Amino acid sequence: MRKKIRLLLGICASALILGSIILFSIESYFPFSPYVDTHFSPSFSEHLFSDIKIGTSMHEVEIKLGNPIWKQGCGGCWEEGSYVREDHIVDVPVDRKCDAPCFSNNQYWIFSEDGACRWWDFAWKEFGIDFRDGIVTEKREVWHND
Repeated sequence: MRKKIRLLLGICASALILGSIILFSIESYFPFSPYVDTHFSPSFSEHLFSDIKIGTSMHEVEIKLGNPIWKQGCGGCWEEGSYVREDHIVDVPVDRKCDAPCFSNNQYWIFSEDGACRWWDFAWKEFGIDFRDGIVTEKREVWHND
């Protein structure tokens, strides 16, 4: 009887350890609080983001959602240079070049980023809007496990 109890306890302990490793592994999705590691721009709301439609103007998006955390030129791809991040300029050297010319009305705005959780590194969700000629052409909601 004692051997069965020890075996059962061993199996339970192993399952608990394995489950914890899988559940809490780096950049994993945390089901109890999915956005635990997602930092949002101050005025962002997932509900308001869902209200943005293709064809909405850049100005209307800014009124509804406020300033994004990041503004990227070239309608969504990184180009070496400076980017606006929460009202200050950040230099971002990047290898990837954009094939489209950069105009101020062709941008990709990101309203969320990684790093909100201080005690672990979980997956985070990107909320972004792509503009061409100042008009919304695409909305993105992407989980990142990087």
